[in-house]
Order: sequence, then C-alpha cells, then structure tokens
Amino acid sequence: MDNCLDELLQLTQQLASRLETADYEEMIEFVDTREALVQNIRQQYEQHNIDKAYLESARASILSYDALILRRMQQLKDEASGNLNRMTAAKQQKSSYEAKYAPESMFFDKKK
Repeated sequence: MDNCLDELLQLTQQLASRLETADYEEMIEFVDTREALVQNIRQQYEQHNIDKAYLESARASILSYDALILRRMQQLKDEASGNLNRMTAAKQQKSSYEAKYAPESMFFDKKK
C-alpha cells in the first residue's frame, strides 16, 4: 500500500518540478495515472491495509502541490481557448470574403 502512496507522491513531485514545461498530454497522462493510483489507495483503505498516519502525511504532501498543478491546468485551458477563439475569428474573416452565391447565377429585375 505504501508503495502506491510513494508512487503517487513521486509522480506529483516529478510533475511539479517540470510544471512550467509540461504540455497538455503530460497533464492528461498525470491525471490518468493519479486516478488509477487513488483508486488503488481507496481499495486498500477500505480493506484496512494502510498505515493511517503515513496516509495523512503523504496526503498533505501531495495536496500541497494541487494549487500549482491546477494553476498550470488553467493556463493550458486558457491557451487552448484563446487558440480556438483565434481560429474561429480567422475562419469568420475568411468566410466573409468568400462568395455566398453561385457564380453562374443571374438576377432578374422588374421595372415598376
């Protein structure tokens, strides 16, 4: 059990050490791995195969990195949102110059 906690703590510390250069793929991998480890820790906790004092100290240490990780995730989200907005604006500008009619069409005017 302690090895799952140790692995989670080590994983969190590794990500925190290279947080500014971590891209969204690394964040996704981190979240997936973290979720699997937390599930394993929960199962062990329910089976009472855990040192509760060590769990609390490891938990506090892991959670101390959460604000930094969440801030980086928000930066990546904002960056992606900005890129999507720029792409949408560029697409709208491009479509405004494109013809919205068939080039072979004809108009029939009536005199009043």
